Amino acid sequence: TKKDAAKNGTYVMTEDGLNWAEQSEALSQYVIDNQSLDGLTTDENGKTDAVAGVSISISTFTEFVQDCMNQAAAK
Repeated sequence: TKKDAAKNGTYVMTEDGLNWAEQSEALSQYVIDNQSLDGLTTDENGKTDAVAGVSISISTFTEFVQDCMNQAAAK
């Protein structure tokens, strides 16, 4: 996976920023800390400025999180 490859150094997105694994962890932590997707607005490319260092597209991530939240609220 990208996360495993980033952790072992074989998937490098940038020389001076967070790697993919670090970006995905920062994004996940944002949702955990806020207990919502509020504030995670995206531009036309699915990117956000809400989480420092995150430059990956987050559209699919937010769709999955919203689906999980909807399922949890239904129970």
